[in-house]
Amino acid sequence: MSRIESWLDGERDQLPLWLPVALAAGIGGWFALPGPVEWCVLILSGAAVAALGLALGAHRRLGHGLIWAGMVLALGCALVWGRALIVAAPVLDRPVVTGFAAEIDSVGQLTSRRSLRLVLRPLDRPDLPPRVRLTAKQEMAPADLMPGDRIRLTARLAPPLPPAMPGAHDPARAAWFAAIGASGRALGPVARLARAPPDRASGLRVRLSAHIAGALAARPAGIAVALATGDQGRVSAGDQDALRRAGLAHLLSVSGLHVTALVGR
Repeated sequence: MSRIESWLDGERDQLPLWLPVALAAGIGGWFALPGPVEWCVLILSGAAVAALGLALGAHRRLGHGLIWAGMVLALGCALVWGRALIVAAPVLDRPVVTGFAAEIDSVGQLTSRRSLRLVLRPLDRPDLPPRVRLTAKQEMAPADLMPGDRIRLTARLAPPLPPAMPGAHDPARAAWFAAIGASGRALGPVARLARAPPDRASGLRVRLSAHIAGALAARPAGIAVALATGDQGRVSAGDQDALRRAGLAHLLSVSGLHVTALVGR
């Protein structure tokens, strides 16, 4: 025990760096384990580690470290579990083709596919999830759609897709945490029923993207928009591939003014 205490004393400046690791372990455990029983076991295991630390003595570095590690491990699992419950929303149970009116929550450009990605809040349709995400062909929609606009369309909607293979990206899980209960595509034209109020704050990002896109040629505009607002939908497929090959794709992933602000300094 004295040797462990001596080693921990020598590493005391690095020990706090293990707290994010314990938090990430708790969060990762929630995703890796299959259900509530296992999540409870993980939280109780963290509590048991903390209790062991108390039994060893909070005045000892080993006991102190075990207390914090156990508490943070349990906290990580509890945080992501709580977040999953907070964002829980109804999910469509089967594919449907239906027409409905909706308010636009967000608009994104998919330049390489000449499409729009819309997140919508269906109006007066309790049979549909509160938020749905779909794509629509640009030529079939008004050119200046903004968050807050009200539209009418016909779409094919389906439950969010599961992973293409084990360990791959899970669209259904991502949709769950975004409170999106269905995804699909628009069939036919998108008609605007009403424009958003002129002071709608959520339209600022879209207006900034449109301003940059109007001031620059198409290819540099896609990169500039991604760096300024984080919207990567305007980046062409060729430029995305070139960035991946050059090892620079992460610059777009951490954008949204971050890289722009750093370069500006």
